Amino acid sequence: MRFAAIAAGLSFLAVPALGGQPDASTENRTPASEADAKKKNEKVCKYIRTDMSSRRKEKVCMTAAEWIEFNRGE
Repeated sequence: MRFAAIAAGLSFLAVPALGGQPDASTENRTPASEADAKKKNEKVCKYIRTDMSSRRKEKVCMTAAEWIEFNRGE
């Protein structure tokens, strides 16, 4: 259930906005692209179990792309 919620949340980030007006100038794109680049490099921290026999959880911080790879098992 938790994985489904995370996947749904990340899918909203991957889907481009439908419709809308095109940007009038390239000046508006530069700050947005910088913000997107900064957001991609932003760390997301989660508590996970390192082994199944332990109840102890360990805090792990990775970027969104690294979490996707981690959840795929790659």
